[in-house]
Amino acid sequence: MTVIFDEAANEKLLSEMRDVFSKRKHIRSFINNVHITMAEYKISPGSTQKVINELENPDMDLSKEYMYFLAKCLYTILESERFNPANYFTEKDMQEIETLWEGEIEEEIKLPYTFNGAVKYSDSNLTFQITAEELYRLFENKLLHYNPNAQRTNKIKKIEGSDVEIPVPQLNKQSVEEIKELFKEGKLISSMFTFNARLGSSNEGIELDYHEEDMTLTVKEGTILDVLDGYHRLVGITTAIRQYPELKHLLKRVFKVDIYNYTQKQAREHFGQQNTINPVKKSKVAEMNQHYYSNKIVKFIQDNSLIGDYIKTNGDWVKQDQNMLITFSDFKKAIERSYYKKDFNNQADILKTGRYLAAFFDTLATIYIDEFLGDIAGERKKSFVNSHIFFNGYVLLAKRFHDLEISIDDIESKIEEVLKPIDFNKDNKLWDQLGTVDKNGNAKSPQKICDFFRKIEINQQFN
Repeated sequence: MTVIFDEAANEKLLSEMRDVFSKRKHIRSFINNVHITMAEYKISPGSTQKVINELENPDMDLSKEYMYFLAKCLYTILESERFNPANYFTEKDMQEIETLWEGEIEEEIKLPYTFNGAVKYSDSNLTFQITAEELYRLFENKLLHYNPNAQRTNKIKKIEGSDVEIPVPQLNKQSVEEIKELFKEGKLISSMFTFNARLGSSNEGIELDYHEEDMTLTVKEGTILDVLDGYHRLVGITTAIRQYPELKHLLKRVFKVDIYNYTQKQAREHFGQQNTINPVKKSKVAEMNQHYYSNKIVKFIQDNSLIGDYIKTNGDWVKQDQNMLITFSDFKKAIERSYYKKDFNNQADILKTGRYLAAFFDTLATIYIDEFLGDIAGERKKSFVNSHIFFNGYVLLAKRFHDLEISIDDIESKIEEVLKPIDFNKDNKLWDQLGTVDKNGNAKSPQKICDFFRKIEINQQFN
């Protein structure tokens, strides 16, 4: 990191920045002003937001140029001497930065913006193709918006120290991370995005101007473009491009866009209908997505283990009277509670883990044959041994076996040593004492189940 004037001045400026953003980061008008002002210095909104997000990190590494322009930005907006660059930078430094800085925004995008190769289905619905680079540039220039009022669920956050509530994107961080990795690896499927050019938002009276002769679609000035479907993919793709600028070969990846010209109410109704018609169960989605390590492991168990036929993929839960053990998505979550991405260096590591777990569950099923391969539903009424919640403990136990280098040939004797002394009957008071049973007598709390299996002293029993 380049020292600004001296270390004390540098730390003081960082402290002042952290203080102001901690108090104002949820005030949309303030953040918008910061984005706009930084863009005047040729720093994209995405890069600016990344700096704001990382300010709380004590180990952040921020260049002299970014520190200068962010201080200048805050000084311009707030007119406070706390952020006057002259208090932190020498005159020579400021002159050097101002004259040598070339910026990072190659070309600012503004509306109107024209898409080529558009096809019109109706006056309010068209489709076209878009590159990853276009998605990135539109998003970085704040032309694509998340509109919670057009979604099925709204996430509200209260501004600290006030009663003001603001809508925020309801993002699944793990999904965004998976999408980012898939895009980086060139494995992200070119699926459909759904945009809405919000009716009545344009300064020119119309939001979309289509010319059939050359198949061009122009989004008019002032139009608000809401992302109805695909916001997670949009954030994942743009995050990957921002973090890995060397991915130039992926910028030309093509995606499809379905665009509508609806009011906010119509957009919400459309989004609701699209997600009501033929909804895909979480377990089926998990089964179909074979890129993530946990999906591959569960799929291997499903295809190679005795219990494979009892892993449910066409539903998100197992009913009490069903002769099934666990859903694909619940099994996936159990894997992820004990194994992490950093545990696998390559596909071979994933395959080895899949084989070990398949052998583990084969052995478990042969020891408790009625509970796992026979009258599963009947046994579930009186015992927790085949409860899907307990699979979290079994996966953790298998990992501990594997870490101790217990061979597949020795698994059976070791499982019997550990599990046979345990009374899995539902009337065992132990489960209630551990807090693993709800008021209806059903197993709960995967974490407490894991804690129980983690405390079993395997080493003493195996030495």
